[in-house]
Amino acid sequence: MKIKKDKKLHFVAGILLGMLGATIAATISVNTTILILFAIITPMLGGIIKEIILDKFLKLGTTEIMDMLYTTFGGIFISIIILLFIII
Repeated sequence: MKIKKDKKLHFVAGILLGMLGATIAATISVNTTILILFAIITPMLGGIIKEIILDKFLKLGTTEIMDMLYTTFGGIFISIIILLFIII
């Protein structure tokens, strides 16, 4: 199965947003749970904002639920990587 370029870009955006969320959480708290939640919630919110507000309401693109999911998957991926670094 070949993944479309658009989905790959959403995944990378999710990774970057997840890293941003984790960085913000790290400046606020040293709690690992909060850091991981920020790393997942930030890309999820980014995907929702992009797909629902920009694409659906402002008609700046095509609304695709899978785009939102791939953005969230990027955040989940970076959260797993962060957890591995914390554990090791």
